[in-house]
Amino acid sequence: MKDAHDLQQTGRLTFIIVIRLELSSILSADGTSVKTLFLRKDRLTKRDIRFRAFLRPTVFAHAIFPYILTIWYNTDGTRMSNEGTMIDMFKIFIVEDDAGLVGLLKEYLHKFGYATQSVHDFETVRHQFESYDPHLVLLDINLPKFDGYYWCRQFRSLSTCPIIFISARDGKMDQVMALENGADDYITKPFDYEIVMAKIKSQLRRAYGSYAAGQNERVLSIAGLTLDVERLSVSLGPTQAELSHTEAKILDELMKKPEQIVSRDRLLEKIWDDQAFVDDNTLNVYITRVRKKLAALGIEDGLQTVRGRGYRLVPSWRDEA
Repeated sequence: MKDAHDLQQTGRLTFIIVIRLELSSILSADGTSVKTLFLRKDRLTKRDIRFRAFLRPTVFAHAIFPYILTIWYNTDGTRMSNEGTMIDMFKIFIVEDDAGLVGLLKEYLHKFGYATQSVHDFETVRHQFESYDPHLVLLDINLPKFDGYYWCRQFRSLSTCPIIFISARDGKMDQVMALENGADDYITKPFDYEIVMAKIKSQLRRAYGSYAAGQNERVLSIAGLTLDVERLSVSLGPTQAELSHTEAKILDELMKKPEQIVSRDRLLEKIWDDQAFVDDNTLNVYITRVRKKLAALGIEDGLQTVRGRGYRLVPSWRDEA
């Protein structure tokens, strides 16, 4: 999806190329010079006057053409169809009580073509989330009424959309708690807006774009244990458990190599693009969560730890069946 700025640049370049080709053909044909734009009318021939009459509106059109493309977008940078409905957009839900920061985030997100909505009443956050149905959430920890961890759990019970914490709290346990409660990433304040945008784009790619599980519609199965990567669920017989994006990625990597050891480094590399804040505790948290999901299916010892090397998935439940 291209944003309005990209379209402006593309439109400008396209128009310049076309006009230059046209001018080249005209100038080469009759030797007319671009200086006709600047000479007094009484010093021009009739042919030069006609040429200037053509060139002046052309230059004007070149100046405004890129912005015509922008008008095709609404004020949030969201492309509109002929019927006036919004298409090709991602909706970002901002849960932050700092009005100044919310304004800056919205301004920056709109430049890249994202639609946004921020919480206007912290008594009805859940209702606003359900009504807006966002593609991604930006969430602070310190909030009125309930903290961000609480709302992260609430959102995760309703949706599998990516959740990125943005907080001034930079302690390890704050980050582990965020991930343990269902977040997909964590950014500490103060932050660089370009990094925020890069992380947003990365999460959207993974969830909905070229890297999304739904693009390949992959379903893995081992001895009756079935992982639906697109639907973020794992099942054994009639029993099913829901997974977070990160849990699904871990199980996906393990199920692709049944009974083989998958190193901790491989799991970290597979799951997180930016390992700046990821440590052993973070991965331990997710391994524990995956084990709990498997236990809910009746699998108690399928995910084994190989000390000093990593983890492996052994279909022990096959012998029990």
